[in-house]
Amino acid sequence: MAQVVIASSADADYAAIITDLLTRAGWRTAAKYDELFENLYNRLADHPRSGAPRPALGQNIRIGIVTPLSFSIGGRKITTP
Repeated sequence: MAQVVIASSADADYAAIITDLLTRAGWRTAAKYDELFENLYNRLADHPRSGAPRPALGQNIRIGIVTPLSFSIGGRKITTP
C-alpha cells in the first residue's frame, strides 16, 4: 500500500469544499462527499497508478475524480481568475 500525501493547499481546498457543501446542501451531502474523498484517497493508496497521468503537472501526478467534482492530484499552485 502506498502512502498518500495530501498537500496543505489541497487539504485546505478539501475543507473549503466540505464547508461549502455543508452550508449550501446540508450535512448529508457534505458527509457523502467526505466519504467519496476518503474512498478516493484509499483507492490511491491501494492502486497508486490509478487515474489518468498528468505529466504536464509533474512526475507521478494523476487525476482523481469525485463526481461531480474533479481535481488534480499532486502539487502545483492553482489560482482563480
